Parts: sequence; structure tokens; C-alpha cells
Amino acid sequence: MKNKELFKKITDYIKINHLLSRNDRLIISFSGGPDSVFLLEFLKQYLHKPCEQLILVYFDHGLRPEETGQERAFVRNTGKNLKIKTITKLIPVKLYAEKYSCSIETAARNIRRSMLRHYSKIYGITYIVTGHNLDDVTETFFQRIYRGVKSNLGSIEPESPLCKNTLLIRPLLNIEKKEITTFLNKNKIAFMLDSSNTKNIYTRNIIRNQISPVIEGINPSYRNNVNSLLEYLKEQKNYISQATGLIIKDIKFASEQISFNLNKFKSYHIYVQKSIIFEMLNILKNKISQEMNSNRRIDLPDYIFSSATVNEILNRVSVNNMKTNVTLSKNYLCTTKKEEIIFKKKEVPAQDKPYIYTIKKIPAVIRINESSLTVKLSIITNSQDSFISDNRQAFLNYDLMKGHAITIRNRKEGDYFIPYGCDYKVKIKKYFINKKINIRLRNNLPLFFCQNHLAWVLGNQISDLFKINKGVKNILKIEIVDR
Repeated sequence: MKNKELFKKITDYIKINHLLSRNDRLIISFSGGPDSVFLLEFLKQYLHKPCEQLILVYFDHGLRPEETGQERAFVRNTGKNLKIKTITKLIPVKLYAEKYSCSIETAARNIRRSMLRHYSKIYGITYIVTGHNLDDVTETFFQRIYRGVKSNLGSIEPESPLCKNTLLIRPLLNIEKKEITTFLNKNKIAFMLDSSNTKNIYTRNIIRNQISPVIEGINPSYRNNVNSLLEYLKEQKNYISQATGLIIKDIKFASEQISFNLNKFKSYHIYVQKSIIFEMLNILKNKISQEMNSNRRIDLPDYIFSSATVNEILNRVSVNNMKTNVTLSKNYLCTTKKEEIIFKKKEVPAQDKPYIYTIKKIPAVIRINESSLTVKLSIITNSQDSFISDNRQAFLNYDLMKGHAITIRNRKEGDYFIPYGCDYKVKIKKYFINKKINIRLRNNLPLFFCQNHLAWVLGNQISDLFKINKGVKNILKIEIVDR
């Protein structure tokens, strides 16, 4: 195919899908690879003033240090030669993946999208363009089949929202990869190659390098056939959405819950029931995403609802067994109440107000109003064989405390101590969980500190730091005198 014919094919696709005008300002997610280089070549002739309308953004994922130096230089030189503003950014992909227990691919995608959103706001640009092509569409199709996805098999749309007032535009989805590489090689246009694309360490690479060649050997036009199937499924989905649209509109929204009439729900076909649940879960997913990412520059991984969750809800509703709730996420659950199926926030005990008591002189008797109990502190000498702490009293090494105030307060985020007999730190939150201390008691349970070290969790263990060793002369006795 000649250059003009190829570019016309893309231009027609842009017009049909109403993607871009020739005067739009754009950010190109520019890797320096064949797809983004080809995209740049196209936009150079498509836009009226490309050097003024374009910004190139390159992301170094920190995964290929032996190659990315050359890539950065290539990207900068490309921008410099064309007098186009160019940004290169190192992003912490491995760190993100480890911190949030997600795949390298998910980590890279989330950070890239978050940073592109950031740059779009800084430069006031509405459109971000990427070099996704027809090969990416078919690879995503097979990837989703292997994952058991039953809807949205295509997923890559010519246009999709990145955030408010910013769109991701993919103008090359009707172009095959081989058309791109043929064009670049024919016109002797340089591009970079990512060596990780040849390694079968990611599912997409396995599909690209091992499965696609086999299918192409059977039918060289299979990508267009897959695309036709996806267009048909899209039309089918749109028709069903229209048919169920009035039903979906019966979903009710409130600040803390999403609900649907249970009797109506049961009267519908199983497919419509699933559609209602999927729509409710999608609303909830967006709500969770907003809550997680409201004050973040880099988005957290999306919360994924499994088909098992949908099936469990359906099964419970069909047999009228919602005595126990279905957990949807850390903070949300599904239940039924007054003839409604409800997705709502879990009821979490309100965080009690922080309190603190400071004791500078001992002996002392302190009333802890928040826990409705009184404790007595006294100093005794080490004149007996053993001192055994229990749930009503504690014996601590006062030689280490002498001259320092004793403070009593409730827990704070990050509190920890070394339990008696241990040589490691334990966070108080984890300690409470392990000890199965009632969640309603945890926030007000008195903790005794000296020099910012936790000495005793009232009613539980003392800290190993303040245990009584041989040679200790003075001992602090803390006892509960009434409740």
C-alpha cells in the first residue's frame, strides 16, 4: 500500500469515529518504537502546525537500563529535530508492583495513565494519542478469552476517557503492525526496538510471539476477521444495552449505597439479572476508585470484581439466603432489606477521640474516663523472687523509667512494641487482631508509654524492653483498682 493510501485509510477512520481535527493540540505517548514513530509520521502531515500542536512524552519503566539510555537519546533527538516539546520521565514500575501486589504490566499502565493525566492538566491538552493498532486489538481479544471474560472482549476503543475533560485517542486501530513496519522500512525511518517484546514473560508476548503466528499461518486475514467479530459483538451489546436501558435506570443511588427492587429483580431473565448486578458493580467500582485516588497523583490498581462474586449474589438471592452478607470489597457489602438488593458501605465503628494522661509523680491514682476504670501506680523494691504480670496488673523495670513521665493514651496509627519474651517488633494493630481483642474495644484500650516506648497494653502483655531482670532495684506496679 502506498503512503498516501495508508494515510488516507487512517484519516477516514478518524473521520468516521470523529476523533481529531487538524487543529487539535495533542500529547503523544511516545516510546520511540515503530508504532509511536509511525503515529508521529502520520500526525506530521495530518496536523496544520505539528511542531506547535504536539508534545512527546516518553516513559522509562526502569526495567531495561541497558537499552533505555539509547531510547531517551533517540526520543530527545526526534523532538529536537522536529522542534517539538519532549518530556522524558523515569517511573517506579517495580516499586509500584511490589507495593500493591500487581503485575508489572498493570503497574506500568497505571503509572503511565496517571502521569499522562497530570501532563494533560499542566499543558491544558484535551487529547492524548497512542499507537495502538489492529494487532493490539486481536491480542487483547485472545488475552481476555484466556482470562474467561464474557463481555467487552475488544476493550480497545478508538476513544475512551482518561479523566474529566481528557480523552485517549487511538487513530491506528484499523492498521496492522506489518503495515506500520513496512512503511517505516520502505521510507528508511529509524525507530527503537524493545527487547522485552521478544521474551515470553508476559501473556501478551506469548500470544504475539507464539499463538498469533500459528493462526496467521492458517488464515493471514484473521486480524480483520477478529475485528469484524468484535464490531458485531459491539453492535449486539449496544442493542442489548438499549433493550435493558429502562431496567438499568431503576437502579437507585444514595451517598452510601446502591439498590434495586428485589421483586422486580427476581422477575427478570437471568441474563438481565446479571446485567443489573454488573452495572451496580461497575458503579461501585468507579466509586471505590474515586475514594482510593481522590488525593493521589498516581492511581492505585483498579478493584476487580470476579464472576464468582456475581454468581454468589445470584445464588443467594434465588434461594432467599441473605442472612449473611456478601463481601464486595474491604469497605462494601451486598445485602437485602425491605424488598431491595443493596450494595452499601460496611458499618465501621467510629474512631474514638484520642486521649492522653501524663503522670509525672508516682505514687498516683488515675481515672481513665474513656475506659471507665481507675489505675493505681506505685513503686516497690525488688524484694521477692518473682513478679508476675496478668490482666489486672503489670510489673515493670522502673530503673529504666526513673526521671521520665509515664503517659497513658489510646492507640495511634503506627504504634508498635516488643511483646514480653520476643525479640521482634509487632504493630499494635496486628497484635490486637492476633489476640482477637474486640474491635469496639481497640480504639479506647489504654496503652502505657515511657520515653515513647510502649511498656504495657492494659490487660495484656508488657513490653520485653521493661521486663524485670536480675539487679533491678525499683519496680513500677500498675494495677486496675476498679472498673
